[in-house]
Amino acid sequence: MIRERVLDLMNWVLLAVLVFIVVWFMEQSVRGFERQRYGFEIILPTPAPVFEQVEHFPS
Repeated sequence: MIRERVLDLMNWVLLAVLVFIVVWFMEQSVRGFERQRYGFEIILPTPAPVFEQVEHFPS
């Protein structure tokens, strides 16, 4: 019983770590995109959603 509890806890910890890594990589890629497009990093949280900002800067 204790062994099952430990394995369950390890699964939740592993899931949390994976979610954290995915979110961190997404944030890094978003910052790289902002650096390419605007020449500077937009500090999160951004004042408007990305699609509104893209409308303000038509390509």
